[in-house]
Amino acid sequence: MHTLVLPPRCASIERQGEVFYGTARKNPPRQPARLLSPVSPRQPLHLTASTDFHSPEVLTALLERRKSLFFFSSSGSVELSTWGSIQLSVIVSVVIVREQQQSMPMPDESVVELTVEHEGTTYKLVHGDLYRVASSDRLVFVEKIYDKDFRKTNYASQDGMVFRVDTDTGKQYPTRRHFEDGFENADQITDLIGEQRGWTSFTLQSSSTPSVPEYVQLRSRILRGEAKFLDNRVEPSSENVRTGARALKCYSLAPTPKMICAKASLSTELLYFVKGDDVWFSGWYFIPEGGMPFTLMDLESTWIKEHPGMRIMIEDGAAMFELKWATKPKYRQPKANRVRIPVGRWVHLKARLHLSESVDGQVQLWQDERKLIDEQGQTLPLAGAIYDSLEIGISAHSFGPNPATVYVDDVAISDQPID
Repeated sequence: MHTLVLPPRCASIERQGEVFYGTARKNPPRQPARLLSPVSPRQPLHLTASTDFHSPEVLTALLERRKSLFFFSSSGSVELSTWGSIQLSVIVSVVIVREQQQSMPMPDESVVELTVEHEGTTYKLVHGDLYRVASSDRLVFVEKIYDKDFRKTNYASQDGMVFRVDTDTGKQYPTRRHFEDGFENADQITDLIGEQRGWTSFTLQSSSTPSVPEYVQLRSRILRGEAKFLDNRVEPSSENVRTGARALKCYSLAPTPKMICAKASLSTELLYFVKGDDVWFSGWYFIPEGGMPFTLMDLESTWIKEHPGMRIMIEDGAAMFELKWATKPKYRQPKANRVRIPVGRWVHLKARLHLSESVDGQVQLWQDERKLIDEQGQTLPLAGAIYDSLEIGISAHSFGPNPATVYVDDVAISDQPID
């Protein structure tokens, strides 16, 4: 879904001598926005770039919510205005129509980051924006894939170190090119989250919290001590450990038919890996009998739409890699001697990725010290991408009707080989 944010030129509007002010945010929130009347029990009205604002259904829905409209993000809500909904629909229509009709001359290929064919149409990515090839000399804007200024806005360098910048407070956090955790000295999920430990978030997507706003709200309430787990869980546990006294336990219900997947995962967004880097990953997993998760690890760029990146998947019971981006290149074990992921015991997965947006990247995967995959190919979505996020646990559960449980221990990621 396209996040709806009123741009600066529409931050205010004058009508009959009155000025009504909206809120324009420089950077859209990570979660999809929604418009909802605070006095109405109706479902949120989702507005996207493909919404027909002149249809009777949409205009009726806007009229029903005309008294007050709010912009929702993960950090709360801000009242936009109390103007009539028809004026709002016209403004939003103008903004989206202008965006959709924005076009440009065909640029030099040196500035084209990506060219892809889809269902007979050619698309080109230029400075973070995706365009459709309308003719031999013209491109038409489709959508923004990433903010071309994300690096300048969100990172700072000092004395050879790279820092992640909190754009709200200006505080700088050192990024990490080596990170590890055995989950010791932690009794609950809140003990793992924070600058000192290094984990920054967790995701509990289930039938109880299927949408982004719902699971973000649950996470916030758990971190504030106002709520407990509903069904899916991510927590330190002593039930099943490889070393020490604790491991990470991830439990997820199966997704409902209306959901793409369910999640029970832990993540950090303080990493910094770029083109040319070697990234080493090591993790120990224990999958009990029962449901089998779909993915066990995701290395992602959160600055790009849909958070593309490399992920360890389980296909037909065997581990493999996929680049979640565009044509989704896959790196599988040879069919003749494919080794399955065992259940009911600890298994060690180790990987090395040489990062490149081209075919000279490299993917290597070991299971219990046995090399299963050693291939060349694309491992980075774009040349300028930054892998800033590591997600572990059940980063996707989409197999069958059974719940899945995964224990994770002794996780490490580094730009140097891991013993």
